Amino acid sequence: MSGMMGLSPQIRVLHPTLAEQMQSGGPVRLPGDLTLRVAAYLGTSAQLTGPMLTGLTDGTGRAIHTLAAVSFKPLTWALATGNTDDLLALRGWIDATDGLLYEDDRESYDLRWLAPRGLPLVQSILHAPPNDGFQMYSSQIAPIMVGRIR
Repeated sequence: MSGMMGLSPQIRVLHPTLAEQMQSGGPVRLPGDLTLRVAAYLGTSAQLTGPMLTGLTDGTGRAIHTLAAVSFKPLTWALATGNTDDLLALRGWIDATDGLLYEDDRESYDLRWLAPRGLPLVQSILHAPPNDGFQMYSSQIAPIMVGRIR
């Protein structure tokens, strides 16, 4: 979450209590319109993005709206807005929002309780150019860093 706050400073503007919770070191409760999503990712690219909208070209008008996303092997994380939840859930992403309800002094975190049957494997980074969508972002507020993993 700290890295996502750095990727997307607008989060502090839109949700000031979130930054305050993180600074206090206590459990973090996301505002009701945000969720933290996670999936397994075994690709060879890494990507960090700020706020972005990925529109689908399937004629439904649906879109994935994230405030920040972090993808590098073996996991990919997305801080998604409420109107994105159903679409990410349909694509198998696990809701990891409750995983933020721990104190800063905790040294380990077991993801198996979030996904007892295992994390879904996604084939591409959330905001990679898909063959079924397009990305919209502002270069003034959405940093995009892409790299390769050996």
